[in-house]
Parts: sequence; C-alpha cells; structure tokens
Amino acid sequence: MNQNQTVPHQKQVRSQTSDWIFLLWAIPSLWLILLGLDSVYPLVNQRSHWELQTAEKLVHKFVERHNELPTRLSQLRPLAHELDIRFSPYDRYGERLGWTALNEKAFIVQSFGREQKAKNLLLQTGDFVLRGTEEGTLGVQELTSKESLPILYQPAFLEGLLSPRGYLLARLYTHPKQLTRHLVVTAPKNHEWIQLSLHDKVSEFLWLKSGYEIIFTAENSAHYDGGLYYWNLTTGEEINLWPKFTRSFFPQEKDDQEFFLSLSHVSDDPPLLYFLAKPKHEDTVKPKDFYSFAALYALTLEPHIGMSPIFHKIETNLSYSIFDYPLHQAQWTKGIENARSKQQKWAKLPLKGDLETVFNSWQEYGVVEHPGPMTPYHLWWLASLYNDAFRILLSTNPAQARVVRNFGIEMADALQNFPLAPSYLQAMAGSLKKSLLTSKAAEYSVTQGNLVP
Repeated sequence: MNQNQTVPHQKQVRSQTSDWIFLLWAIPSLWLILLGLDSVYPLVNQRSHWELQTAEKLVHKFVERHNELPTRLSQLRPLAHELDIRFSPYDRYGERLGWTALNEKAFIVQSFGREQKAKNLLLQTGDFVLRGTEEGTLGVQELTSKESLPILYQPAFLEGLLSPRGYLLARLYTHPKQLTRHLVVTAPKNHEWIQLSLHDKVSEFLWLKSGYEIIFTAENSAHYDGGLYYWNLTTGEEINLWPKFTRSFFPQEKDDQEFFLSLSHVSDDPPLLYFLAKPKHEDTVKPKDFYSFAALYALTLEPHIGMSPIFHKIETNLSYSIFDYPLHQAQWTKGIENARSKQQKWAKLPLKGDLETVFNSWQEYGVVEHPGPMTPYHLWWLASLYNDAFRILLSTNPAQARVVRNFGIEMADALQNFPLAPSYLQAMAGSLKKSLLTSKAAEYSVTQGNLVP
C-alpha cells in the first residue's frame, strides 16, 4: 500500500469504534453526563433479577409481621417456606446476596454478579440494587470558600448533598439499632444506580470538584479503622489518608491514638479541603479549643490524592475560634429552596430574637424531624442556645436562669450519650455539661448577643 492509499472503510469503522469505547471508559465525566439520561440504563442490564425481586417482596412481608427489618436475609427462609415462595439468599452464581439495612425503613439488596465486584461509575453491569423505600432525590449543594478559617460542618449536607454538577446525590443513613452510619450515593435520574460505602461508621462527607470523588470522616467500627477517607466513585476504592496525616503532624502519638475530627469546607482556589483535628486525650473538649485555628489543617486536592496525599497546617498567629465570626447553621449551604423539607426547615431556624420564640422553633423541629443523621447536631445547637440564654438570664432573672440551665444540662447529657453522634460533638457536649453543672456558662456563644429575654 502506497503512502497516499486510503484505509479500507471497515478498518476505519473498527478504529473509530475502539476510540469511542476507550473514551467512555477513560473519562469519568462522560459517565456523569450519562447518569442524567434515563434512556441509557435499560440498555445496561436487561437480565431477569428474580432473586432480588423475591427477596424484596419477602422483606416487605417480614416488616408487616415484625414491624422491623431483618438483620440478615436468612431470616426470610421460614417466611418463604410458609408462603410457599421459592427463595435463597444466594444469587444465580452461587454467591451470597448483599444485604444492608440503612435505617429502620430503607434497605439495599445487592447481587455482585459473576465477577463479584460492586458497581462504580465505570462498571455499570454485574450487580443490581433494590431499595425498600424511595427516599427522594432532593438535596442541597455546598458553597465553596477561599477563606482559610474553621467553618462549622453543615448538618443539612447529611440529608442529601448534590455533587458540584448535580448528577449525583450523597446521603448519610443512620440505623439506631445496629448503630451504623452508611454513606449512599445515588443518581437522581436513575433509580437503579447506587453506590454504598464500605465503611459503616461514616460521620461527615464533602464532594470534591470532580463530582466523582468524596472525602469523608469515619470512626472505628468492628470492620474498619476510623480516619479521613478518600472515596473514588470511578474505582470504588476507599483509602484511609489518616495514617499519613498523623505521621506527618503527630509523630509522638501512638498508632492507635484516637482523634476528634470534623470536616470544615472545600476551597477551589487554592484547591484545598479544610478539616479540624485534635488528639483525644480526654473525653471532653472545649468548643473554642476545637473550632480554632490551632486545630485547622488542609488537604491538597490534586491528582493521586489516594496515592500520595499532601497535608498542610494552617499557620497563623491568631488565637481566634469560629465563635469570633457570625454563625448560622446553614450559612454555607446553597440551593436550599429546592431541598428536602427537613433541610429547608433547618435553614429557617432562628438564632436571634425573643427567647421563647427561638426555643419553641428549635424544640418543635426536634420533635417533628427526629431521628436521623442531623439529630446530634440539633442537640448540640439546642444545648448551646440554652447555654447562651443561661448567661443572659443569670443576672436579670436567676430563677428562670436555673430552669434554662437544667434544660441545657439535659440536652448536653442526651448528646453525650447519643451513640450515633460523632465523638467530637459528644466531647463538646461533655464540656458544656461540666460548665453548667457548676452554674457557669460555657465560654462560647452561637447567638453572639442576639437573644432577647
């Protein structure tokens, strides 16, 4: 063939097809776009999923009888025998079906297919998921900040945080009986796509700019170590970055030293994720000590985060804490008008005005909206409000101050003993309770003088 001779049409087609297949698998952002198309997914997996459908049907029957989800699928066998329904907790490949109770109502039944691989953004075949309840597709998004300062983690994120491009939705599910906290990622426009974190004690999470990467904090569980995790949805990998961090900044601490840990925020310029960390040398920590510049660190958001994470200490001579700045429980949340009702109500809770009105609003929210992943944060804010009110009333109305103080102790005690609360919230509640028990208001304020007796 001479140099000017054209390539046969058949070979051109094969070459072009190969190129397109490579691009679809190599560029995760293309998969994110496809997640928004309802028409794509019927083509992904058209196999019969009789085993999973049968399992889901039996789970609903089980709940009707026992008013709770089963702890394992084998509990469905007697019921299946009684109803004369053929059922096995194994899939067609002889592998055990995956079962996860997310909370007291929602669940996942999962088959990992012949390859025994969980689904990720690049692997759309090989498993199928059914959810027991449709939990909604609404959520909020995070406002990014260029500020190198500690920011309160926004509790509304836990009830549904959309990725930067809005294609995916991450949500934390807490199970009050099994004491698990699972992070679940769904595609709002495709109800058959879902990813579940391996770690079962996730505390807080934030999306990275890519839209397919998540950073989350977690605490020790029976199966996994606590720490700061990088989760890449294209590969399904969950990598604990914590050992690298502690070796860099706390080499004097033991390997099993526990820390109080909370996420702060993501910055696009410079590309950093901020978080707060403090060794757990005692069971309590003062809020001003934890939410301070002294406890603020950052993770560089560059390629290969999981392989070689780069951490920084935010160097400053300032002795300020987060309580030296204006506060609001949803100040770094956007899209709240399109969020779930629970998130919208949370953002509207008042932090200034008449004492009685403020407390009635916060107490009513707790009665109506509990339980859920936001519960410990609600308890902390409410206990802190009582602390502020106690400080205000102590000099003007001592009798009412004592009543408010007792409510504050009650809320702080409830949080300190709440098993699904992040440890740093429990520790701050313990510190607050110590102060109130000595009839002294803790040295921080969430209302900053905006309450009126």
